[in-house]
Order: sequence, then C-alpha cells, then structure tokens
Amino acid sequence: FSKKSRFNQQAQQQQRDILAALLSAHSCPKAQRIVWKSLALALTCADLWTGRWAPPSRGVDELPQQVRLELISLPVDLLFCDRALPLDDDRLRQAAASALLDACGNVFEELLLAEGTDAACLHAVGAWLCALRKALRQLPARDESAPLQALAARGQLLLARAQAEPAQAAEIALQLAKWQQIGCNEYLAEMLGPILECIFEAAAPEECRAFLPLLTELSAGCWPRAALGSFALDWQVTTAPALAALRCAIGKCSGGSDTTNDDAGDINDAEAALAIWQTFAVTVKEGTQAANAFLQEKLADSEIDNNEGNGEMRPEKRSRIREEATWRASPESIAQCDALPQLFAAFVRTLLEMLRMQDDPIDIEVIRTLQQLRGAAEEALSSWASLVGETAAWAEATYAPLRQICAQFSGWDGSLIEEGWADVEVVLWFSAALARSRRPDANASPPPAAAVLELQAPLDACPEPWRTWVWASAASLASTAPPEQCTTLIDWMLQRPPSSTFAPELLELTELPYAEGIAQLCRHLPAGTAHIAVGERLVMLAFADRPEVALHADSVKAQSLMLRAMRDAMGGDATLICKGLGQFVLPAVSQAVNLEAEAATGQTDPAWHATQVLFATLAAALPPSDSPTDDPLHPAAQLWKDKWSYVEAALLHWPRSSTTDQPAAAAADALTAAVAGMPGLLPEASSLLVRS
Repeated sequence: FSKKSRFNQQAQQQQRDILAALLSAHSCPKAQRIVWKSLALALTCADLWTGRWAPPSRGVDELPQQVRLELISLPVDLLFCDRALPLDDDRLRQAAASALLDACGNVFEELLLAEGTDAACLHAVGAWLCALRKALRQLPARDESAPLQALAARGQLLLARAQAEPAQAAEIALQLAKWQQIGCNEYLAEMLGPILECIFEAAAPEECRAFLPLLTELSAGCWPRAALGSFALDWQVTTAPALAALRCAIGKCSGGSDTTNDDAGDINDAEAALAIWQTFAVTVKEGTQAANAFLQEKLADSEIDNNEGNGEMRPEKRSRIREEATWRASPESIAQCDALPQLFAAFVRTLLEMLRMQDDPIDIEVIRTLQQLRGAAEEALSSWASLVGETAAWAEATYAPLRQICAQFSGWDGSLIEEGWADVEVVLWFSAALARSRRPDANASPPPAAAVLELQAPLDACPEPWRTWVWASAASLASTAPPEQCTTLIDWMLQRPPSSTFAPELLELTELPYAEGIAQLCRHLPAGTAHIAVGERLVMLAFADRPEVALHADSVKAQSLMLRAMRDAMGGDATLICKGLGQFVLPAVSQAVNLEAEAATGQTDPAWHATQVLFATLAAALPPSDSPTDDPLHPAAQLWKDKWSYVEAALLHWPRSSTTDQPAAAAADALTAAVAGMPGLLPEASSLLVRS
C-alpha cells in the first residue's frame, strides 16, 4: 500500500483483491508454507489498515483450514502491536477493533470446531480474548459482555478442549480472569468456574507453581469475591492450588530435602506466591481497585502482564479507557464471612510448615534466604491482620499455635529437650509478625508477648545453635508488648542479647532486629523517668568489644538504635545523657576515630566504622526534633562544640569511601539531625555543607 493509494479507496480495494487472489492461488495442498503465510500476513495488514477485516468466508472456493486459521490468528497479533502494524490513525484503529468485536462469535466457533491440536486452539482463543478486551478499551460504547456471551454460547466446545489440554487451558482462565475488571459477572462466572475446576483438578501439586500468574489475577477479584459470596465461584477450588503453589515455590528455594536451588527465579516465585495471599487480603479489605493498584506496585510488569504481549495500550490512548468496574466488601460482610478465618488458618499452617528452619540452622546463606521469605510473608500477614475478627474461628486461626507451644511446656520439669525447637522458633516468629501488625486494641488478652515470660525457663534451656534463633524470635515477640509490660520485657531482652550466643558471625542476621525491638519497647517507657540501669546496660551493649567477624553492614545502625533506646530509657534527661556519653563513651570513641583517620590515608576504601559510631553517638545526645531548643547552654550543644572538628574533617578533609561515601554521609546525617534539634547550629552547618 503506497502512501498515495492509502487515500484512494478504489486503489486500496483493487490491491487488496489482488492479495486475496494471490493467497487463494497459493493455498493449494502443495503450496509452499512460507509463501501463503507471507501472503496471509500481507492480506491481514491490508484489511486492518483499511478497516475492513472480517473472518475468511465459507462456501465456494473457501480457503484450506490451515490458511483460515492463520487469517484468524493474525489480527490479534498485529492490531495492538505498534512495531508490527503501526495504525497511527485513531479512526483506523477503532475500525479494526470494531471488526474484531463484530467477528468474535464466528471466530470462536471456527476455532473450537476446527480440526487440529487442542493446545493450538486454546492458545488462539486466549489470544482473541486478550485482544477483545483491549478492543473494548478503544470502544467504550460497545457492549462489554458480548464477547463473553459469544464464548459462553460455545461453552461445551471450549470445556471439551480444556479437558483434553488442561495445562493450555490455564491461559484461557487467565484471560477470562482479566475480564473481571470490566464486569460481565454472570457470563464470566459461567465460563470461569468449570475451566478452573478442569485445570486445577488435573494438575499435580508440584505443577501448581505454573499457575502463579493465574492465581495472582484471581486473587485481585474473583477469588475473594467468591469467598464473600458476591461471585458465583467455589472459593475452595482456587484455595487448594494457591496453597500448593505457595508450598512448591517456597520449597524450591528454601533448601528442602526434596528440592534443589538451581533456578535464579525461585525466590521471585516464592515472593509472588506469598503476594497472592497478600493481594487476596487487600482486595477483601480495600476492594478491587485498590488490589489492582497494589499489584501494579508490587510486581514487575513482566510478572503482572506477561500474557499481554506487546499490546499494551500506548500512553496517549489510556485516557479513553473506560471506568473499570469496581467492587468493595462492606465491613459487615467481612465480619460475618466464615470463609476468611478458614482461609487464613490454611495459609498460616502452610507458613508454619514451609518457613521452618532446617534441622541444623548454621548455614548463613540458607538462613538469609529464609529471612527474605519471612519478610515477604510478614507483608502478607500485615494485610491479613486488618481482617482478623474477634470470633472463636479467628482466635483459633491466629494465636492457637502459640497457645499450643505454651501448653506443651506447661509443667516442664527442667529436663533437656533436644528436638522440636524448629517448631517453637517458627511459631514465635509467626506470633511476633502477627502481633506487630494488629491494632493495639485488638491484641489478645493476655497479649501474645506475655508468652515469652511464660516460656522463659525452657527457652533458656534451649541448646545451641537453636538458642540463637529461639531467643531472636522470642525477642521479636517481646517487642510487641503493650506499655504496661514493657519494663519487664526490656529486662528480659537485656539479659539475652544476640552477642551472648555461640556464633558472632550470626550477628549480621540477629543484631539489627534485636535493636529495633528494644528501641520499640523503650519508646513505651514513661517520659520524665530515668531508668538508669536500663540506660547503662544499653550503652554497654552498644559499645561492647566485638571481633572483626561480628561487624556487619548494619552494625552502626544497630548501635544507633540502642543509643536512641538509651535516650528514651533515660526519660530524655539531657544532663544525664550527655554527661554519661561525654565522660564514659565519647573519649574512647574519639580515640578510635583518630586511629581510624590515620590508617585511612593508606587505604583504598576505608570502612570508617568508628567514625560512624561517633556521629551516631552525637546524634543520640540531641534533643528530640519535636522539642528543639535554641539554648546555647544545652548539654548537647557543648558535646557538639567539643567534637565539631570531627564533623569538619569528615566533610572536608578525610578520604571518602567510594562505595559508601563514608565518613561524609554519616557526618551529613548527624548534622541534619543536629539542626533539627538545635536550630541555632543552622548557620554553621549550612556553611560547612556548602564548603563540602
């Protein structure tokens, strides 16, 4: 089609007819495949470009089936792909989209009745569903239910194909699930339910991992709606494969005895499987619109829309997309839903099973992977926590595992227990994750953190290496205590720091969570009351000597948190805080910084650990940013004046690390905090930062 003929209707039709005649002539049984495929492509492009596409006609001189199927498959591959067919005219694009919608009934019948492999048929139907959904975005006035009605009218044919090729039918289910954002509930449920039953019943548990894209789409609408009775689908049909996919994906990357970690995408699959359950909870709580936004933020485009091909609508076209149908459950329906606690209980059982530590928990890489998975699980639990109600079913689904552990050790006689600590540890972790996420007024009575005191004796008798991890998870649970219990649990945590366990190299995994937990508890201590013993113990922990192997990337952050906890423990008494730091801490730290600065001149990438600790200590001496002071006689002002030369040296003179930008980064952060707490430093700080 030349540029001139593009605007000449008669010439367009003549050239189009020439292509059609050539295709007919080269469609005989002995014709070369490459020839008729090229002619089919040219003819389809011509029909789309002129806005006259229609399925190949039946009757006299009809084309062979393989050519007909080629002509039917090509439009959906070309229409929404700018690189294949750049329809830069909105009128032409809309005309082509309208042609697809007009023809979909005939196309579905042709595909489902055609001889050939079921897999190829289902793939073509899936591609058409995808294209039709996009065509509706181009034409918001069209009846969005018409394509699904056309497919439902041929539902038995489709189901027969799906039963013959259930794995390929998952693509059909995925495309159908994407229609939930357009509406058409009646026809969607009529088609989706039988196909889901077909593919899920045929799949072995280890094959459910392949359903992650489908389960993700279902979790953002159809599945949670079915659980609340607003969509005609059996929610249990989706629950089983969602649990199987979760079990398979986590087992694949967690080093289980029956799996091997030979796939770089394993951890991504496990996180995606956990995100499915988080999406379900977000959908129930906030509705389908929020779930779609959550998925767009949570998952990479390739994971969310990996079946869309290159047909994503161009940015300039998106303003014409119709308002998507939305659904949101009422608080009353959520509270009365019996399915939700059942789903949560099944989810929790799977987490407790799959996120247990190995029998010999000393492999740092394996534990690091486990912690990454637990972090993703905690995000999912946080979303579910907002749904937890006060019924007996919810009580059983939430803290029943913790109560069972407490009952197990009730009346413990002090005998050494060698086994079962993996179960104890994972329950403590889960209970802590859930307690952190729930509203303070929704915590159980007694609060979950009280179990730490109840289990104190057996936890202390736990042998290494399990004691390291049992104490770490118990400390995490302790940090969720309400204000009235925080003093007792602070004392419990201070007596069991991570540094007292058997392997200092494990501090990189345990020290920062411990520091975050104790800082959280110390924030609950009453202001104006100095807990001197607690403050002194925190300073001792922050500045305890440690071997080189115990240093890690978060060492300074952990020390900084313990210093902030010390400030809260001292009731914000600036005089006591600054006197203690000035007399007992800063002199030794300053000496270490001097030695570090001397050694840094001969190093290519100095760590500046002591210098970061110095600035963290100075920051801990500052008044809170919400209670700043301009008093030049404030105790913190004197400390900063005495150490100002270190701030200048870090920003202006000392060599910087090429990877961390230390010590300048730590100095700048501390200086920013100093200006917030003591605004009088602003002129000097601004001048120094400008010079740096």
